[in-house]
Amino acid sequence: MSEPAKRILILEDEFYLAEDCAQEIVRHGMQVIGPVWNTDHALQALARDGADGAIIDLNIKERLAFDVVQALKDRGVPFVVFTGYSKLAFPEPLAETVVVEKPLSASHAVLKLMECLARQEPSPTAVR
Repeated sequence: MSEPAKRILILEDEFYLAEDCAQEIVRHGMQVIGPVWNTDHALQALARDGADGAIIDLNIKERLAFDVVQALKDRGVPFVVFTGYSKLAFPEPLAETVVVEKPLSASHAVLKLMECLARQEPSPTAVR
C-alpha cells in the first residue's frame, strides 16, 4: 500500500505565486492545503487540518508571519519561507529557518521543501 500524499500548507498573498507553488506541489505528488491568504487562516488551517510541510511568505498583507513560522516550528512541521526578505530579518529564535529568497521561482521553494521533508523522514532500517 502506498503512503498517503504529503499535505503542504501554502501561505502566500500574491495570487500568481500561490498558484505557481500549488502547481509545483501537485506536480511532485503532494496535496495542497490552501493556498491561504492571511496568517489567521494559515493558523486555523494548521490547527484544523495539520500539515506535513509548508511554504510561507513572510510578508502577508503588510504583516510579518512570524507567528505562523513559530507555530510550524513548535509542531515540528518542515517548512521553507519563500520571501523577498533576507534571513537577517528573522529574530534569533528563528535564525535557523530555511529561506528561499524571491525572485527565485516557486519550483526552487518546493525543491527546498522536499529536501527538508526528506531530512525529516526516518532512515530505512535493516530487515531483521
